[in-house]
Amino acid sequence: MKTFATALALMSLSAAFAMPSQTMQGVLEPAKNLKVATPDAAWRVDRNGNRISPIYYPSMTNDFTRNAAVYVPIFDLWNTNPTTLPAFAAHNANYYGTNTGNYRLANEYRAYNFVASMKTLAPGTDGRAARYFAIGTCWNPGGTTTRSGSANLVQTIYPFSHMDTTGYGPAGYGYGDGLAFSFTNLAAGFYILTYNLANFDASGDALSLNATQNDGGLLVFNNGTSGANLAAPISAQPILKSFASGTLTVPFDAENLHWADRSTYPTPWDGVAASASNTPNYIFEDGIDTYSLTTPYSERLTVTGATATEFVRPAVSMFADDGTRSIRGKVSVPDGIPAPPIAGIVITRSTGTIEKTIGLGADGSFEIVDPNQAAGGSYTINIKPNTWLSQTFTADTTAGSVSGLEVACPGAGDIDNDNSVTIFDYVELSTNFDLAKETDVLWGYIVTPAVTPTWYSDLDGDGAITIFDYVALSNSFDLFGQ
Repeated sequence: MKTFATALALMSLSAAFAMPSQTMQGVLEPAKNLKVATPDAAWRVDRNGNRISPIYYPSMTNDFTRNAAVYVPIFDLWNTNPTTLPAFAAHNANYYGTNTGNYRLANEYRAYNFVASMKTLAPGTDGRAARYFAIGTCWNPGGTTTRSGSANLVQTIYPFSHMDTTGYGPAGYGYGDGLAFSFTNLAAGFYILTYNLANFDASGDALSLNATQNDGGLLVFNNGTSGANLAAPISAQPILKSFASGTLTVPFDAENLHWADRSTYPTPWDGVAASASNTPNYIFEDGIDTYSLTTPYSERLTVTGATATEFVRPAVSMFADDGTRSIRGKVSVPDGIPAPPIAGIVITRSTGTIEKTIGLGADGSFEIVDPNQAAGGSYTINIKPNTWLSQTFTADTTAGSVSGLEVACPGAGDIDNDNSVTIFDYVELSTNFDLAKETDVLWGYIVTPAVTPTWYSDLDGDGAITIFDYVALSNSFDLFGQ
């Protein structure tokens, strides 16, 4: 199989436009049309879309998992029965009550990328490593009113830690590493694309994506291919579902709004066709509402069901697996401030090292999937939570999963992420002093790789940069990470 390489360019920040969200009507799709597809390859990608691992192929067996899978819902809009996963019938199973319909927009609607909000995760699952995903996707390579054609699809999934609903664009930030999956010559259809990551465990790099904290979500890219490179697809969009039902009670929730990168065809809902084609890279450029611009990169959407009053959102689900061999614990700093949402880790083993970005729970909880699911191993792990100083610890999983680790990092205040707290971090914090998430349009955005995002200065995670952040930095001044 050819290697696909993502090329996502950063663009300069534009002025924000205070445009209202656009309301669209969902189209109810008959349940009988729903089908399943699984990927034929997977690889890890960094937040810029660069491949950072070999391409892995599924073994289609769980022989490399020590125990039988025990799925734990982190976020589930597919109303899934976790005890019968990964069977297709586990989805839409009325597990939380009466199931809601499956919606879409017009078949020819193009949403290259979309942001799925996860405002509230199931209790105790923030920081867990997700090992099973289900992403609802309406795939229409022919781009016609009636779905048609077949083509390669590459779907890339990124978890992120914050959804900023005060802005007018896809304001997601705090990204971990992502996973890309390929489907060769996938026929047009109304799909649950399912990702059982245990199928790739034979690779020796057990794949996972970590949930971060409440108020985050998933960013999903749908791409076609052109030779060995990615290309914008003819037509793809998320399947839409709702949590609303007379008998439906769930332990998670999402924002009513979501953002989609839509095309200029068909004629937009405002009745005025735009004059330029779309650029499918919005989340990495400016994160603002561009509905009023000549080239519409992304829109803030409120989608209502066509035959119901509930809001529908992108249909995504993610599950942890208590049967996965893993390393679990908590990180902390001496002054006890809340943990940042993401951390970089370096796992050293006899055969080399693996570098990843993972999510952290609000209490500092983490889960690292053992790369050797068959036999475990002895590992030295360096963990560096964002803006904290790093710490090194060891874990031996040859007898099974390890849990209850307490990892004490030296301190917080490393705003420029050079693993030390110096005068340069004071300069960053001073520059951003008195800024707040509610008012700063640059809060979550990486304007250029050389500019530290504003939110890094919010050391205590309260959404504002105040004297308390100075105190946290001062407590760690002149300290270095391991």
